[in-house]
Amino acid sequence: MILVTGATGFLGSHVAEALLARGDRVRLLVRRPAAARWLADRGAECVAGDLSSTDPLAAAVRGCRAVIHCAALASDWGAWDAFQAANGIGVANLLSACSGTSLDRFVHISTVDVYGYPDRDGLDESTPYRDRGFPYNSTKIAGETVV
Repeated sequence: MILVTGATGFLGSHVAEALLARGDRVRLLVRRPAAARWLADRGAECVAGDLSSTDPLAAAVRGCRAVIHCAALASDWGAWDAFQAANGIGVANLLSACSGTSLDRFVHISTVDVYGYPDRDGLDESTPYRDRGFPYNSTKIAGETVV
């Protein structure tokens, strides 16, 4: 079983759909199960919850061999608290739910924005973070730091 977070979003929905197409058993952590009905109709199991809800996170992770974490608040505007809840604290909550399990893999989807809206080529995982003070950039750095 593979857990996909953010499965009603752009990237997460494509990841979940590809996993189902190749025959994997897929579980989705979704705030609104009705929004993921089209994936459930293809065989995905839905767990209602979000990155702030401890019990649903534990239930979503239970029995999984892998987690693909696509959920994030990605926007140019919004309250700092909302970005922190999703992109920083939410990642910590998910990792906490995973601790003590026997996952083979945890995939954390991030963004080049952690490099400060880069204006040059040649960036890779060894490039240092560059916090520009924007909610998305700053909280995605926080999430990566936790991972």
